[in-house]
Amino acid sequence: MLDHLHEHIASDRQARYRAGEDSRFVSLWDMLQLQTETFLPALTLLASAVGDLIATRNIMAIRPDARSTMPMLTRAHILKSVEIIVSTAERHDLRITLSSANRCKQVCERILSVPGPMDVSAINALIGALEGLVQVVIDEAESRRFYALGPRVNVQQQSVEDLFGAEVMDAFPSATFDLEEAGRCLTFELWTAAVMHLMRGLEPALEALALHAGVAAGSNWNQTLDQIEKALRQLSKREHGAAAEEWAAEAGVQLRFIKNAWRNSAMHGGVIYDERRARGIFE
Repeated sequence: MLDHLHEHIASDRQARYRAGEDSRFVSLWDMLQLQTETFLPALTLLASAVGDLIATRNIMAIRPDARSTMPMLTRAHILKSVEIIVSTAERHDLRITLSSANRCKQVCERILSVPGPMDVSAINALIGALEGLVQVVIDEAESRRFYALGPRVNVQQQSVEDLFGAEVMDAFPSATFDLEEAGRCLTFELWTAAVMHLMRGLEPALEALALHAGVAAGSNWNQTLDQIEKALRQLSKREHGAAAEEWAAEAGVQLRFIKNAWRNSAMHGGVIYDERRARGIFE
């Protein structure tokens, strides 16, 4: 049983290695193996106890006069290990494991609390309870999967103020949802979705520019920009000043470039963005 557990751990590591470093999904079993001071020693001890009990049973089958003696300290370690499995199952809501661990605990307390040698029936009961518990723990823990964030992720960076600054949040509060979603998409490596949310986050900016130019903002970016640019061309250096003319030209041109470069492709399909492009657009 102990060899089987070690083989399972080794093959599990090899599978994760073959999956590559970019694979961010991990099982609860992966996470529990990191608990090298509690969970893993407890599970290893139970697997080792199963091996020792099987060896004892085999000896008793050959020599009927042989006696099965288990030191009280070993008995205490087994009970303590089962308790650790029970608390681990409760903490991680492993319901099947918890049921199996509680049944195993009852069997162990009934048999191991009685001093003296154990007969074959008691040994078989212990083997069945312990072996079954170890396998259930592995099976259920492997079925629970989690997404692990990369080491470069800043989980504190969640608000628009963190991502783009207070000035943007104050000027365009209606863009908050999409800008924050864009940040989360970058966190979870959803590059194309991040670009889509960034483009949606620009809608309030387009609407604000349209309002400034005195035109109606429609759902079609091209038509709205045509009207904005037509209105902005009425701003002249002589009447409104050089700064106003330059600002109007830059604002209209930038949104036009964004539409042609990214929005059309991101919002209407056909383009998949990788990390480099998505982060470049975000920045």
